[in-house]
Amino acid sequence: MMLLQIDNLVKKFGGLTAVNDVSLSVAQGQIHSLIGPNGAGKTTLFHLVTRILKPDFGKITYQGINLLVAPPAKITSLGITRTFQTIELFSEMTVLENVLVGYHTLIHAGPLSSALRFRGFFAEENRAREKSLEILRVVGMEDYQKDRAGSLPLGQRRLVELARALVIEPTLLLLDEPASGLNLAETNKLMRIIRHLKDQQGMTILLVEHNMRLVMEISDQVSVLNHGVKIAEGPPSSIKNDPSVIEAYLGSEKKSMGNEEC
Repeated sequence: MMLLQIDNLVKKFGGLTAVNDVSLSVAQGQIHSLIGPNGAGKTTLFHLVTRILKPDFGKITYQGINLLVAPPAKITSLGITRTFQTIELFSEMTVLENVLVGYHTLIHAGPLSSALRFRGFFAEENRAREKSLEILRVVGMEDYQKDRAGSLPLGQRRLVELARALVIEPTLLLLDEPASGLNLAETNKLMRIIRHLKDQQGMTILLVEHNMRLVMEISDQVSVLNHGVKIAEGPPSSIKNDPSVIEAYLGSEKKSMGNEEC
């Protein structure tokens, strides 16, 4: 079953067409990667799905819901969440506090209950803390829960941002270059976490990533953008040797992309 359906999406910025008549389908329970050279339109597509940007033309359907008529503030409550290329943590807050911020969209206690500290508020607060700690265990960051987020190295900060996205228990998780700046050990850990989210939690993941080893090893399906146009789509085994994809990345140099980081 297709969880996310994108049809004929177009987004222009003045005379630049960042996304040009792009259509793709993301199947439920799969890891679907979106790759392409810098400036191909990948992050713009993410912004359109999460309603940060409004398309000029096209349709985005999620679980049968037209996302373009849903209020942007409701996207998270529909089960869609994302990470960003640039880490967006609260540096002076602890790791746990950052994840708790992500949980706030799930809290049902009203403003009066919160202000007067009614029993329902404390129950919600305890659930938020328990869920946040559970997610920190999933990403291997429980031991750092009291550390200030800004004091952590890049790899750990990326895991905290991932935890904050996961705490709402999304159905669709959008990861925007999660391996950027990570070393080999950190990238391998990230791959294990992403596989766990798919295999053990049944999560659907739409991934933008330049690390081709990661993409080829964990993806079920890969779509390729170049200059805003989808030029190829298929399983990793067909994408890595597709002539149009190789040319988009490497010009006329004909070699497999399997071990490249582009």
